[in-house]
Amino acid sequence: MGYEFLEIEKKGCIAKLIMSNPSTLNAMNKKMEREMISGLKQLGAEDDIRVVIVTGSGRSFCSGADWKWLDSKESYSHARPDQMRQSLVERQELILTLHHYSKPLIAMVNGPAVTIGFDIACVCDMRTGCEKTRFLQGWTRMGLTPGGGAPWLFPRIVGLGKAAEILMTMDFIEAEEAYQMGLLNKLVGSDELEAATLQFAQKIADGPPVALRMTRTMLYAGLKSDLESILHMAAFCEPITLGSEDHQEALTAFREKRKPDFKGK
Repeated sequence: MGYEFLEIEKKGCIAKLIMSNPSTLNAMNKKMEREMISGLKQLGAEDDIRVVIVTGSGRSFCSGADWKWLDSKESYSHARPDQMRQSLVERQELILTLHHYSKPLIAMVNGPAVTIGFDIACVCDMRTGCEKTRFLQGWTRMGLTPGGGAPWLFPRIVGLGKAAEILMTMDFIEAEEAYQMGLLNKLVGSDELEAATLQFAQKIADGPPVALRMTRTMLYAGLKSDLESILHMAAFCEPITLGSEDHQEALTAFREKRKPDFKGK
C-alpha cells in the first residue's frame, strides 16, 4: 500500500513506522493520522512482525500539529463546537490505536517531539533518543488543553510531580533530562541511535511473542485495576502460555543450554 506521509521499513521481525512530512518536520495532519492508523493495522496483522519502531524521517520525530491544516477551512478550528469535538475524537483514535496495540512499540525519538509528537512518544511502550532529542508538551503554550492523552500518559512514566511541572511550565525537556527522569529508556549518540534501537528491538523480538503480548496487556491493565484483578487475568493467561510451543521450546533450550528459538505458537 502506498502512503503520502508514511514510510514502512522491515528488517526481519522488526518494522519501522516512519512519519514522513519533511517540509514541516513531520508535522501531523489528518491524512498522516489516518495513514499511521492504517500502517499500524497492517503491521499488526503480519505474524512475522514482532516489534514496531515508531520514528520520524529526517531531523525531527514529529514537530506537532500541522498549523497550516489547523488554520484551513477543513480543520476543526473553523467548525461548530459539536463538530470540533467529533474531529478531536477522530484524531484521538491514533493514540488509542497505539495504546491498545497488540505488539511491543518503541518510539525512536530522533529529534523534537512536540504536542501530538510528545503524545505519540509517550504512548509507546519504550523510548530511545540521542542528543538531538527534545520533548515539548506545547498545547498549553497555544492556549489549549492537551488533546492527545499527556495528562494520563506522562505521570505514569515520570511521576505526578514532575509531570505537573512539565505540563504546567511548558518547558522543553532536553535529552539528558529526559533520560534521567525515565522518559527515555536509552540515550545514545545520534550516529548510534538506529543501530541501538534495532538492537533493543531485536532483544524483545527474540522473546516469546504470545507471552510478551499478554504481558503487555497485563501491564497496561494494571494501571487502572487492582492486584486481585491482575492475578485473575494471570490465571487466565497462564494456561494459554503453559500449553504453547514456545514454553516447551524454552524448557528444551534450558535443558540443552542454548538460546531458545521462539515461533509465537
